[in-house]
Amino acid sequence: MSGSTATRAKQIIFLWSTRRVLSTPLHRAIFQLDGIKHFCEPFSLPWYFGPDRISVQFKNRQHIADTWDRIPTFAEGLANITKDYSSEGYDKVFIKEHAMYAYPDKVPDDILCSAVNSFIIRNPTKAIKSLYRIWDKFVVDEVGYKEQWLWYDKIANTLKQPVIVIDADDLMANPRDILMKYSEFAGVEFDDKMLDWSNDKDKEDAPWNFIPLSWVRDVKETTGFREKDKVHDEGVEYPPFVQETIDANMKWYEQLYSKRLVL
Repeated sequence: MSGSTATRAKQIIFLWSTRRVLSTPLHRAIFQLDGIKHFCEPFSLPWYFGPDRISVQFKNRQHIADTWDRIPTFAEGLANITKDYSSEGYDKVFIKEHAMYAYPDKVPDDILCSAVNSFIIRNPTKAIKSLYRIWDKFVVDEVGYKEQWLWYDKIANTLKQPVIVIDADDLMANPRDILMKYSEFAGVEFDDKMLDWSNDKDKEDAPWNFIPLSWVRDVKETTGFREKDKVHDEGVEYPPFVQETIDANMKWYEQLYSKRLVL
């Protein structure tokens, strides 16, 4: 999984995730580096809203789209992330995106093959319980674990591209060494400031600012990776369908877990 000369020459870096897996904290670590243009979930708004929407989450609440100035199309999202930003001083483009939003064909094969592809995963026992606590409408078919595995399978096995998989628990337990390996693979230079986010207030607008605060509150209130998970569910009683959803998605997580970076 070490970085190669070809990897270092690639300008686009994808971080493929699903919800509540510490993808935004990892993104914030990369955000500390200079010379990188950042995008956070560029396909999310058209996935939820508008005439080409795929999700049923807001099927009867499309008025929520009025929160944003406009809803871009999938084609506009793709054009934005594949644009050449070198004239603006950026030599890399970093995109954090949920695999479900891109699967199966929102990103053409030639772009996937010309990019760095990385994945972050988390045990669904933690992620899906967190999702239940924050989602006002829990959509079992939209938790994203299956699509994340299928997206990995396409990139790694069908397209034969190198891939790195980071597990959230490993990242929290050993952020320095994990980030050093991740940086090497992605073709960026590791810097200690990736571990300390207290000095990024003067940087350009964080790319996750468009996301409702309830989803990103924790990453905004921290200045580095937590050593262990914060307890949010003391006294919470989960309905049976939450455990059923966890059980149904564990196999997809375990397949990705078997591919994770091991130091």
